[in-house]
Amino acid sequence: MASSSASFAGYGGSALRLLAVLALLSATCRVEGSNLVNILKGEGQFSIFYQALLQSEELASVEGRTVLNGSSYVVFAPTDNSFRADFEPKVLTCLQQSASQKGLIVKLLNYLQITTLHTPVVNAVDLAKFAVDGRLWTVLGTPILVQQTGPASVTLFSESKAMDTVVNSVRPVDTNVTLVTLDAGLVVDDSLSEEIVVACMGGGSIPAPGVPAIPRPSIAPPRQTPTTTTVPPAAPSSSSPPRALLAGNRRLL
Repeated sequence: MASSSASFAGYGGSALRLLAVLALLSATCRVEGSNLVNILKGEGQFSIFYQALLQSEELASVEGRTVLNGSSYVVFAPTDNSFRADFEPKVLTCLQQSASQKGLIVKLLNYLQITTLHTPVVNAVDLAKFAVDGRLWTVLGTPILVQQTGPASVTLFSESKAMDTVVNSVRPVDTNVTLVTLDAGLVVDDSLSEEIVVACMGGGSIPAPGVPAIPRPSIAPPRQTPTTTTVPPAAPSSSSPPRALLAGNRRLL
């Protein structure tokens, strides 16, 4: 009987040690994360983007998408300089510090992720090559327009072409995961840009249908003169900031 008890105790001790090792390995994996998340966390240029993922609790979703089978995962990661160039300080502070704007942050983050491609993206031109009718469909459900504008570069546009940015290179970080650094500005979904302005600036008028919340950049093709009279957007009230982009017709007020 004593021998049986000792044997059982020995077995129990081995099982406990095995469980401890497994727990340690599991904890280590959680800390290390995916290559993509490690890059976003470790490289200081992505601090605003990484903190947005962390605080909005979208980081777990990003981790999950890095292991999707049969799908190529593309993340457009704006640098801190791009955020500061395209968002007024008041808007950036609003999005970063206001808990009530979490939904807007989640939408913006989802707009910057693509899971609808089936072939890994290994260079910038692949973004245009694999697009469907010039569109990359985002996790948000709205498209980013893409057009090859150089031998090795593409330009991304919001659907109204109100915002654009050039991509010269991409960084494959895993077999099916590609990080695209947006260091020349970012693109924001047209409807979302309207929501951000209203939520963070307050007041202001809503543009008439078909008129983007953000004026088109100078590189966009000019509009044709309409043959019928259109109703211009309502002018903003004197107490509301103009709904426009500054700094080269890009910056969100």
